[in-house]
Amino acid sequence: MSTQNQGVGAGGITAVFAGRDSDLKSRARVIRRISFCLFFGEEQQFNMQVSSVLEKLRDALRVRSSSLTVETFLCLRVLLLRTGVQSIKHFRASTLTETMRILDKPFADPMETAAVLRFLDLVTLLQVTEFSYEQSFFFDSCATSTGRVTESSAPAGQPLVARIAEMDVDGFDLEEFSHLRVSGSIPVCGGTLSGVSAAFVKAYAMKLCARVVMSNELQSQPDITMINFELEQEFHQHESAS
Repeated sequence: MSTQNQGVGAGGITAVFAGRDSDLKSRARVIRRISFCLFFGEEQQFNMQVSSVLEKLRDALRVRSSSLTVETFLCLRVLLLRTGVQSIKHFRASTLTETMRILDKPFADPMETAAVLRFLDLVTLLQVTEFSYEQSFFFDSCATSTGRVTESSAPAGQPLVARIAEMDVDGFDLEEFSHLRVSGSIPVCGGTLSGVSAAFVKAYAMKLCARVVMSNELQSQPDITMINFELEQEFHQHESAS
């Protein structure tokens, strides 16, 4: 574990937001640091400050910067695992708005789309009931074929992730993305992402649709130990690449 964020006290997690630096990269690093503290901190250490963190995340989403969005959805994944769904249920409307906006134009910024898919990946895997009614916007009647649909011609009423799975991407080959898993107990994607392409987004959407169907049919339980381990590795890999 990196030592750069160790020793952050209960009063320090929101204090890191206090700087006046408006640089987007700096703001993204701040959110990453918050995610790190939440994930590696003691259980319930920062529960009293979650509402303040969520307000900052809401502000970050309003900027509509790719780097801030990616870090915000990472932080939401951490919050789901470390503080439970109750801590973010009031953030549901903001999350849904941004998720639908990004997935409506999924290839405009593939990295941003991948961050949203990872959040949906975890939400569906954990079977979060507070978000269950919204899944029809994304996964009902999932299509996992390689149908040829362009981003502009895909049916507007089709669930968004299923719609992405059917979009046409030049030179697409699903076999190139064998590292994306279809398991009822772990996320489709693990580890740090880099160089995300439209083809990756399409493959992720296809396999996520398949995983959601599998989880529903088998009523499988998530492997929380493995999910936490892979998220820990995601932090370490990001630090090594920095």
